Amino acid sequence: MLAESNVADTTLGTDAFGESVAISGSTIVVGDEDHNKRGYVYEFASAGLRWQLAGEQSGPNGFGITLAGSGPNLAIGTYSGRAYVYAQDGHGWHMTAALKSPAGDDESYFGTSVALSGATLASTAESKPSNAGQIFVFTDGPTGWTQAAKLGDPDTRRYSNFGASAISGNTMVVGDVYGASGQGRAYVYTDGPTGWAQTAELVDPDEDQTNGFGAPVAISGSTIVVGDPAYAKERGQVYVFTKTATGWHETAELQGLKTTAGDQFGSDIGISGSTIVVGADDSEGLQGTAYVFAQTGSSWKQVTELNPSDTISNSDFGTSVAISGTTIVVGTDGTSSCSIRINGGPSRSIPCTPPWKAGAYVYAKTVSGWHLVTVLHRPNK
Repeated sequence: MLAESNVADTTLGTDAFGESVAISGSTIVVGDEDHNKRGYVYEFASAGLRWQLAGEQSGPNGFGITLAGSGPNLAIGTYSGRAYVYAQDGHGWHMTAALKSPAGDDESYFGTSVALSGATLASTAESKPSNAGQIFVFTDGPTGWTQAAKLGDPDTRRYSNFGASAISGNTMVVGDVYGASGQGRAYVYTDGPTGWAQTAELVDPDEDQTNGFGAPVAISGSTIVVGDPAYAKERGQVYVFTKTATGWHETAELQGLKTTAGDQFGSDIGISGSTIVVGADDSEGLQGTAYVFAQTGSSWKQVTELNPSDTISNSDFGTSVAISGTTIVVGTDGTSSCSIRINGGPSRSIPCTPPWKAGAYVYAKTVSGWHLVTVLHRPNK
C-alpha cells in the first residue's frame, strides 16, 4: 500500500526539493536549497505508513545543499560559509551550533559538504587563494562543537576537489575526483591517540582518468564505497573496499544490470550494514534510477531496481540517496518544468503534462523485498 505524505506541493521551477536527503534517527530529512531565494530543510517523522511534517528550518539561499544525520543530530551545509547543527529532543528540533570556517573566510565555500557520525562533524572548505580543498573536523564536548583537526589535500594541488566526505566511528573517507595526475583518489583518515591522521589512499582500480572516482563516498564500519559516475562515458561504476588485517582492499566493482553510457551510475551512494544503494540520476532519459545491492558472503549482488512510475524525463531520480537499516530515501533534483524546442530554437520551459511534483521517495524493506511506501513533497508555501 502506497501512502502519500499529508503535505501539499506547489513546487516552483527554481526549487530544489529532494536534491539532498538524509535519515536522522527515526526522521527523514529533505533539503530544498533554492525556494524563493531561500533554503529550507524539512523533517518528516514516521506515523505508520505515513510520514508527517515534524519541523522545518530555513536559512539563506543554499541552506540545505547538503545534509548528514546521525542519531538525534543533523548537520546542514550551505555555500555561504556556514555549517549548522540541529538536535532533536522531546520538544522538536533546535539549533545547537552555527559553525564557520576557522580560517575566517566567508568566501571559502565552507559547508558545501558535511559529514556526521556521533559527536564528530566534518565540513569541506576551499583554501584561498590556492583553491585547494580542505576538511575541518569538529567534535561535540562540554563546551559545544570545537575544532579538532584541519586536513589538507595530500597532493597539495590548486583547484582540487578534495572534500566529499563520510564518517563512521573513528574513520573518515574523503574523495578527490582530480586526484594525482588527474586520477581520482579517496583518502582514509583515522582518529587515534595523536588525532586524525591519514592511514590509507584508495586509487581508482581502473585508472579511469575521467575526474569521477571519489565524487561520492560512503562508509559503514569496515566497508568503504566510492563512486565514479564518469566511468566509461558516464555509464558509471561503484567500488567497494573492505578493511582487513593488512589494510583496505578492493573487494567488488558494482554496476547496475541495465546501466548504459550516460546513466551516471554512482551519482550518489549510501551504505548501511550489508546494503548499498546507488543513484543513477541520468538514466532512462534523465528520469533516473536507484539500484540496491546486498552482501552475500564476500560478494555483492543487485537485489532490486527502484524506478517509480510517476517520475518524468529530467526528474533526475537518484540525485540523492540515503539508507538506514530498512529504510531508503531517494530524492530528485526538484525540477518541476519540462522543456520544448521549436524549429531548432532555444529550449524553453513549459508546464509538464501530466503535472509532476518533485519529491523524496521512501522505501521500506519487508520479507518480500523493497517497496515504495510514500512520496514526500514540499509543504505548501
